[in-house]
Amino acid sequence: MIITICGIGYSGLMIALFLCELGHTVNCFDNNQQVLATIKEANSSLNINEPNINVLVKNYIQSNKLNLFNNLKESLNNTDAIIIKIPIKGKLDSLEDVNLKPFNELISNIIPYLNRSKYLPIFISTTVPIGTCSMITKNIQKNRSDLILTKHYDIICSPVFLREGSALHDLMEPDRLIFGFKKESVPADNIINKIYKPLTLRNVPFIYTNFETAELIKTATMGLATVNMAFTNEIEKLCNSTGVDFNILAKGVGLDKRVGKESLLSSSGIGGSSLPRNSRVLIKSAKQLGIDLSILSIALDSNIRRIKSISDKILKYYKNNNIRRVAILGLAFKGLTTDITESPSIFVIKDLLKNNISVALYDPYYLPYSNNLSIIPNDIKDNTSFYLCDSVYDAASQSDVLIAMTKCPEFNSINIPKIIELMQREQLAKPILFDCCNLFSQYNDKFTYIAA
Repeated sequence: MIITICGIGYSGLMIALFLCELGHTVNCFDNNQQVLATIKEANSSLNINEPNINVLVKNYIQSNKLNLFNNLKESLNNTDAIIIKIPIKGKLDSLEDVNLKPFNELISNIIPYLNRSKYLPIFISTTVPIGTCSMITKNIQKNRSDLILTKHYDIICSPVFLREGSALHDLMEPDRLIFGFKKESVPADNIINKIYKPLTLRNVPFIYTNFETAELIKTATMGLATVNMAFTNEIEKLCNSTGVDFNILAKGVGLDKRVGKESLLSSSGIGGSSLPRNSRVLIKSAKQLGIDLSILSIALDSNIRRIKSISDKILKYYKNNNIRRVAILGLAFKGLTTDITESPSIFVIKDLLKNNISVALYDPYYLPYSNNLSIIPNDIKDNTSFYLCDSVYDAASQSDVLIAMTKCPEFNSINIPKIIELMQREQLAKPILFDCCNLFSQYNDKFTYIAA
């Protein structure tokens, strides 16, 4: 089949490669020419950490299975299906700031290309508030009365569930596929089975439901993960205040089959392109219906407080101990990704620089001469007190404080004695370590150890 994907951000590109892997030809449309040029180069400037990503992109472009377009009309030529995957914007400090304007504009631009001569389904994979797909259907029916739903077109709510760093794996080995409809549609069912035939042969569960249920399944999944992460970070804070070993607690709780071993994983805070944003979509959807999702709102507010408290602790220590330079490990919101969207590390670095503290940063995906440094905010990278380092040891050298912000696998093999030797400290005193993601708790006797 020929499938057009509108919006080639991180997840849009992953879906495109996934469909190519299934044997389809994919047309990628994006109105950002720089994004398309970066994908076409398919080198380290792609700024995506996925196994074999550059090789896959390059091979599929060369074989004309992956085609890039800046013109919507050209991208829709001979297409059998459209997938909408443009991001919804939001802000960390706002629980309700959800901007659907670019999404709605794209839908409006697509409507004129629907016609009576060919059935064309539109899959909505962007995470949207409840009621969005119904609104799209009503707008099409209002503006194109010549078209009949299920005969000439379908709107299908089809959320995707993927983790940055393992997105292709999650798409190829999904827990389930969700499809939401206005009403039953034989043509849509046929298209779905044709697109995802390899997954049907592996007995992946397909859940067919209405628009609203499909929309809520995605945001509820993200909301639950957000609440769980916020709860975990608050429990870790309680552990640190009472002498409880968080690692043992997490193991003891996780062995309960009702909870699961992956439930209690601490972090410096909730960031990335998915959890905070999708949680805000859910909150806004509920509020429009007069329902207050107070638990989820409190979880997001708890996350903001956690990130702020990390900065406050460091600044308090700075004022009392004459700190001149800190070494920060990790810029991305989590390990094995280059995504710095709403990364707790970004907010902490800004606070430190604002208070005239020099910051030496090491992140394996943001080395001094990397191609992806342009996405670091200007008020950080242009600050003369900010240094990008090419190793953990370079960052630690002559720093007064070490701050662990991200769980990168590389950090598990750090030579701790060498770190201690390199760090600046008063004679006979232990170096200072702020461990914001429970990464170095086993070395708490080697440092003046301060948990987040």
